[in-house]
Amino acid sequence: MEKTIISIMRSTEGNPDISYTGPNRIHGVCLAEDEVSFAPAAQKKTTTNAGPSFSCAAVTKGSMEDLICQSTTLSAMDLKLTETYKQALAKSHNNSTLKAEQRGWIKGRNECWKEDDKNACLAGSYQQRLSELQSKYQIKE
Repeated sequence: MEKTIISIMRSTEGNPDISYTGPNRIHGVCLAEDEVSFAPAAQKKTTTNAGPSFSCAAVTKGSMEDLICQSTTLSAMDLKLTETYKQALAKSHNNSTLKAEQRGWIKGRNECWKEDDKNACLAGSYQQRLSELQSKYQIKE
């Protein structure tokens, strides 16, 4: 039995971003046909940190993801990179090489645990990847 994997993420605007990978490496991005916003209604602000593109509830304490969750700067960089990556995916027609490169970048980013200044290492890693994607796929800030 061949499976299809569906990935759902929420953009910074609150809208769902959905992609899929199916049998025989078939993959794509699901696009909304209308301009419906799924952004949450105005709520009381309990924190100034919007958080990164991933759930901080499931991260391992002391991991690089945990450091990202604790830093408003790194969380903002993660959100910006996620949006840029999505644009690159769309421009590349959901290129599987780009996806593999992104997975490789995440593994490299996580190597920052070896550094004395982990936050500086993470910030540098995000900035470098952001620049690479913007340059290669001609994405403007």
